[in-house]
Amino acid sequence: MKKKYIIAIALAIGLIAAGCLLWSMNQNNKYPQIVYVNDTLYYNTGEKCNVVPRRMPDEVIETFVPKEIMPDAYNSANFGSQYGQLEFMFLDDGRFIVKIGADWFYFSDMN
Repeated sequence: MKKKYIIAIALAIGLIAAGCLLWSMNQNNKYPQIVYVNDTLYYNTGEKCNVVPRRMPDEVIETFVPKEIMPDAYNSANFGSQYGQLEFMFLDDGRFIVKIGADWFYFSDMN
């Protein structure tokens, strides 16, 4: 009888430890920098845009969600709240850029 209790306790401890490990792994898996514009998700490619057209941005992003969440509202992002807003524009060649701080970066369609 004692053996069954020991096995049950060991099993419970193992399940709790596995649950804690999975929870910890989920907390570390953050989404990349993503914006939601015109019903499309775009992610930061990390490539800096060196030649920016001399025109006004198309629009701005002023709605921000935590980086653990995928943005799903019109003109929203999961980063950049420290800048107050993120300017963006579609280039003539169809590429999409977002201003992060003083630099512009290329973003790619997630579809």
